[in-house]
Amino acid sequence: MAAGVLFDRRYRARVMAVVSAFWGMSAFLGPLLGGLFVEFATWRIGFWFFTVQAGLLALWILSCPEAVAPQNAETPNRFPLARLLVLCLAVVLISAGGARVELARTTVLILAGLACLIWFVWRDGRAGPTRMLPAAPWNLTTPTGGTLSMLFFISMATIALLAYGPLLMTVVHDMSALTAGYIVAASSVGWTVAAVAISGRPEREDRYWIIAGMSLTTLSIAGFTYAVPAGPVGLIAVASFVEGAGFGMAWTFILRRVTALVPAHEVQRVSGAMPTVQRIGYALGAAFVGIIANATGFLEMDTAQDAARVAQLLFLSCLPLALLALGAMVGLVRKHPYDATL
Repeated sequence: MAAGVLFDRRYRARVMAVVSAFWGMSAFLGPLLGGLFVEFATWRIGFWFFTVQAGLLALWILSCPEAVAPQNAETPNRFPLARLLVLCLAVVLISAGGARVELARTTVLILAGLACLIWFVWRDGRAGPTRMLPAAPWNLTTPTGGTLSMLFFISMATIALLAYGPLLMTVVHDMSALTAGYIVAASSVGWTVAAVAISGRPEREDRYWIIAGMSLTTLSIAGFTYAVPAGPVGLIAVASFVEGAGFGMAWTFILRRVTALVPAHEVQRVSGAMPTVQRIGYALGAAFVGIIANATGFLEMDTAQDAARVAQLLFLSCLPLALLALGAMVGLVRKHPYDATL
């Protein structure tokens, strides 16, 4: 959100590349520290370590002088607590539906969760100046709707690697937790390398880099479908790198293009909605893959062959979501009168 508000559009691709570089460094250190805790201590200490880290960060933010908002920034007059609670309830209900897969119970909980999600979108649309999402956020014929829908579906499609990848890799391929962590971290490395390498490309090429990036990410999911259950381990790492490179290649230009196509008064809200929708997608995606994993025998795995079967079905179930993201992408990358001015 800050990149879309504080920086001129011509600098946004480079700003996103710098952000990606710092994110890549943290993603490299995270698996290292987590793997060390698992290998030489206990995984519970890892959670306490990161809890303390988050607390120290919060204290540092509170101690900083209050930032001055841009003069053209809209300041909501109240915190959207009720809507956020409805959104959290939607995620909790869907997640609960996957905790123990039973036809009647799971169906009821998922439908209740989806109803809460629809309720959240309806309430947010009627919130006036305090809306969290821009107008018509799911209209696939508009750049805004195409962008948010694309990010929502691709986030759902790619969460399986983070949620279940490390455990499945350790069972199927008998690797250490540290090695599995670094294979997952290869995605962050790919994101950083791609974002930095192409951040200087001209704005007239944005559409093509977005298409290429989202296509690579979709291809990586197909790669996981084969490589996680069958190997070799190096191929899993390559697929992980490709997934991140696709994200980095596209994300660097998504913000620049969508903020060029939407009305000026919607730029701040669209910039803020992008990470919000992405995280909603991750949360609902985690619930979705949890249902798939439990339904395919994740809790009853006894052998590497059982884990391989679960892994194949798990990643295969994510492919339709990635294809939906590619379909939604059309609303963002289709030819626009603005393109003639570049």
